[in-house]
Amino acid sequence: MLSILGLGVILYTIRQSQTAAARPRRFYRQLKQRPSQTLVMLENRYPTTGSSTEFLLTLANQARQDGEWLLTSLIDGLFLLPNRPETGISLITHALSDIAKKSPPWAGGARWVATFKTAQALLQAPSIAELSLLQPQLVELRTLLEAEKRWSPVIDPLLPIVTNLRDSERVDRSDDRLVYLNEANLQVGLLRNQLPDFSITIERTLVRAIVKRWSGLLSAEIEELRGQADLTVQLKTKRLAPNGRTDIVLEIANNGRAPAENILIVLDDNPAYLVLSDPRLISSLLPGQNWQVSFTLEPRVKDRFRLALTITYDDRNKRDKEIAFADLVQLILPMRDFSPIPNPYLPGTPLRHDSLVFFGRENLFTLIAENAGRVSQHNVLILIGQRRTGKTSFLLRLRQHLPENQLPVYIDCQSLGVIPGMPALLYELAWQIADALSTRGLEVTVPEPQHWQNDPTIHFQRRFLPQVQALLPAGTILLLVFDEFEAFENLVNDGILPSTFFTYMRHLMQHSEGLSFVFVGTRHLEEMSADYWSVLFNIALYQKIGFLEVEAMTHLITDPVAPNLVYDDLALDKIRRVTAGHPYFLQLVCYTLVKQANSRRASYVTISDVNAALDEMMRLGEVHFAYLWQRSSFVERALLTAVAHLMDAEMMFRADDLIQYLETYGIELTAVEVATALNSLVEREILAETPVGVTTQYELKIGLVGLWVAQHKSLSKLHGEKDKTKSQAIV
Repeated sequence: MLSILGLGVILYTIRQSQTAAARPRRFYRQLKQRPSQTLVMLENRYPTTGSSTEFLLTLANQARQDGEWLLTSLIDGLFLLPNRPETGISLITHALSDIAKKSPPWAGGARWVATFKTAQALLQAPSIAELSLLQPQLVELRTLLEAEKRWSPVIDPLLPIVTNLRDSERVDRSDDRLVYLNEANLQVGLLRNQLPDFSITIERTLVRAIVKRWSGLLSAEIEELRGQADLTVQLKTKRLAPNGRTDIVLEIANNGRAPAENILIVLDDNPAYLVLSDPRLISSLLPGQNWQVSFTLEPRVKDRFRLALTITYDDRNKRDKEIAFADLVQLILPMRDFSPIPNPYLPGTPLRHDSLVFFGRENLFTLIAENAGRVSQHNVLILIGQRRTGKTSFLLRLRQHLPENQLPVYIDCQSLGVIPGMPALLYELAWQIADALSTRGLEVTVPEPQHWQNDPTIHFQRRFLPQVQALLPAGTILLLVFDEFEAFENLVNDGILPSTFFTYMRHLMQHSEGLSFVFVGTRHLEEMSADYWSVLFNIALYQKIGFLEVEAMTHLITDPVAPNLVYDDLALDKIRRVTAGHPYFLQLVCYTLVKQANSRRASYVTISDVNAALDEMMRLGEVHFAYLWQRSSFVERALLTAVAHLMDAEMMFRADDLIQYLETYGIELTAVEVATALNSLVEREILAETPVGVTTQYELKIGLVGLWVAQHKSLSKLHGEKDKTKSQAIV
C-alpha cells in the first residue's frame, strides 16, 4: 500500500512540474542561479515562450515577489514587445542601463544595448528625414552582431530600406524622391510578408514593430508628395545689356505631382536696382508645366547685382507655402569701338565642310561611326529629318568627324537620273567614289560609259569595287551616303530606273565586303511604297534628325560673331523660343540680327533687337512658312491658327480647349480628326506635347511659325477652304 502511495506522490509531483505555472518557476530558479547569463538565457528561451503571455506573466510576478526589479523590467518589456513595442523597449533599455553597471558584466549586455537602442531609434524616428540619418547606427549594429557571431537574418533587410530613404533625401525633385520612396515601400512590403518565415526571435518581434511603423511613415510621405506642388525657379537672363531699363526673365516650373495655385512672385528690395514692375501672379501651374514671367528693372550699378525674390503658393497639402530664390545678374560692358561684322550666316544654303557656323550633331556622328563602320557586320542606317533641318550640312562634314577607317561618299540623289538606266546610274556612282578617294590622294580609273552598257551591276560589283578596295588600307569601310534617297522611288516610277534597282541595292548591302550604306531623307518609311522600300529597309536601323540642342544653339548664335557682337541672355532666350533649335530658322534669325547690328553700328543684341527683327525674319522666310502651310491639312491649319491666336492668352492647350475655341468660329471638328492632326503637327515638330496626368497638353514648338500664322492667317478665312481637297500633312 505504501509503495502505491509513494508511486502516486511521484506521479503527482511529475505532473505538477509539467504545468504552465511550474515551468516559469523552474526557469526563474535557473536565472537566479546564473544571474550573469540572464540575457543569454532569456533570448534562448524566447523562441518557445515569446508568444506565451502566461509564461512571461508568471515569470515576471515571481521576480516581482522577490524584489528582482531589473529582471522584472526585462520580462515585462519582453511581454509588451508584440503589442506595445515602444513601452516594452523603453522598459528594457532602462533596465539595460543599470545592468551595464553590474560586476561581473552580464553576457550579451553590449549586444542587447545596441539592438534595443537601435530598434528604439528606428521605431521612434518622427520623419523619413530623421530615419534616413540612422543608417550608420544600423550598420554599426550589424557589424557588432557579426563580430559576436549572432548574425540576424531579419535585421539585414532593414539596411537597403534605410539606404533608399537616405537617397530620397539627397535629391531635390519630388519625382526623384518618389522613385526611392516607392522602392523602400516595396522592400518594406516584401519584408513584412517574409517575417512569418523567419524563426521566432526577439529581433523578429522588434522588426515586425519597425516595419509596421515604417509602412505608415512611407505611405504618408508618398501620399503627401503625390499631392504636392514642387516649384523650381531658373533665372533665364544672367547677362544683360546696360540699357537703363531692362527686363529680367524667370522660368517657374512645377516638378511636383499636384497643381500649384495662387503663385505670387515678389522681387526683394535691393539698392542695386529699382523695380519698375508689380509683383506677378500665376493663377495655376499644372504638374510638368512651366511659365515665364518678366520684371522690368533699372540697374543702379554698372557691373553686376544679386537678384532675390520670394514665391508663395498653395497646393493640396498646404496654403501659403514659401520658397526663396536668388541669382547673380551680370551687366555686359559695351564695346568701346564698333567693328563691322562680316555676316557668316547663309539661311537655306547647305553649310560646306569648312563652314564656321556648324555646331552640334555629335550624337549622329557617333551613331554612324559605331554602326556603319563595323568590319564584321555593316548596318544600313536610315536618317530622317524635316526639310531644312541641316541634313545636307551634316553629311558634308562626315569626313571631319568619322574615324580614318571610314571613307564617306556623298551622293545627292536629286542629281541622278539625267541619263536613264542602270549603266548611267552606276557610272555616276563610280565617279562619286573616285572623287572621294581623291581626297585621300588615291586615284582610281573609272571606265568610259560604253564599258557599263553590258552587265553594269556585275561590272560595278565584281570589277570596279574590288579595284577601289585594293587601293584603300586594310579594314577601310566605304560608306555610301545617299542624300534625298526618296528620289530613287520617283526614278523607278518614271521608268528612268528599273524596279530591280531596289533588289540589286539589297544584294549589295548583304553581300559586299567593306561597303556600308546611309540613307538620308525627309519622308517616313510608312509613307513610302512598301513594294519598293521593304526590300531594302527591313534590315536597317532608323534614327531621327531633330533640331539642335540648347548648347549647340548657343554656340551657333554667339561663337561666329564673338567678340564683335554680344548677346544678352534675354535675347538668347527669345531666339531659342522662336526657333526651338530649327537650323534654318536659327540661321535666318542670326543672319537678320547681324545685318541689323551692322546697320545700327551696335556691338550687342538685346531682346528688343530680336523683337524688332521678327518682321524681317518672317519676310525672309516666307517661302518656307508658306511651304509648311500648304503641306498641312485643313484640320492642321485650323489648329495651327487657333494656337497661334491664343499664344498670348495661354501657354499650353488641351485638345478639348482647341475644339471649343474653333466652334466659336463655326469650325466643328471631331475628336478623332483633332487627335490625328495634333499627332501630325507634333511629328512634324511644329507643336510639342506634354503628358499631364491622364491628359496631353500642346504648345507651339517653333514660335516663328506661330507668329507668321497669327500675322497672315485667320480662322474666318478658313471657311472657304472647308470643301477644298485637303492637303496631306508634311513630315
